[in-house]
Amino acid sequence: MSVVWLRAATICYSLGLLHALLAVFRKRSESLFRVALGSFYTGVVLQVVSLVERSIARGRLPANDFFESVALCALLIALLFLLVYWRYRYQSLGVFIFRWFSC
Repeated sequence: MSVVWLRAATICYSLGLLHALLAVFRKRSESLFRVALGSFYTGVVLQVVSLVERSIARGRLPANDFFESVALCALLIALLFLLVYWRYRYQSLGVFIFRWFSC
């Protein structure tokens, strides 16, 4: 079931990427970036749900195989982006981060 949450998070990250790219190419982009950021927040929450569910099912922090390690690193990078955005309001970094997560 945790894979379902990760797939839903990927869809949210992809929507965030689309809105972030539209925000870059338009002059009045503040409202579009808010949509992208909201989608990114939703993706992070879904990824946390997936990680917690997988941790409960395995009885440990899921970081043993490649899939689990990549999911954990992606979550940590997403949280780092949210921290940087909260502190500095640096929107340009969002296009790179959204692109990386939608792969």
